[in-house]
Amino acid sequence: MAKAKQRKSNTKVRSPDVGAKLAVPQDTAVSALPPATEPDDDDEDFDVFVEAFLECAIWADLPEDVEEEEIHPACFKKINLDCRQFLRENKKLLNEAYEMDSHYGPYNAGRDFWLSRNGHGVGFWDRGLGKIGDHLHEAAYKYGAMNVLPGKIKRKNWIFVE
Repeated sequence: MAKAKQRKSNTKVRSPDVGAKLAVPQDTAVSALPPATEPDDDDEDFDVFVEAFLECAIWADLPEDVEEEEIHPACFKKINLDCRQFLRENKKLLNEAYEMDSHYGPYNAGRDFWLSRNGHGVGFWDRGLGKIGDHLHEAAYKYGAMNVLPGKIKRKNWIFVE
């Protein structure tokens, strides 16, 4: 059996959608970053979901020979839109999953969204959630794969999640 990649992520990945500490340059105001949608009652869950989504992206897909850097601010618009839309479209199924397993919540779902949409062979379907996990996996896979790539703009190293 292949040994799982063990990489500690030092990259700050919190979403600018709800004003948390960001992985954006110090001189970039949160208000300068467009929110994905209007905030709603689930902002705390959304923030946890996005943070886990990005941690998983970096853990699973950032090439190992790349030094970790900040995620480029332009990436957050698509990330936030996809995450918010997935949460809204699958709210009922996610709530059923959370009720089914007291140890399963927005953090696990954020990781599973990355893994399922990118076809990693694990994700929602592999959590012991039965048909709920299968339906969530299918819903995530429809979003299509995203890439995690290193890049440089004006001598600054960035991580691009696109």
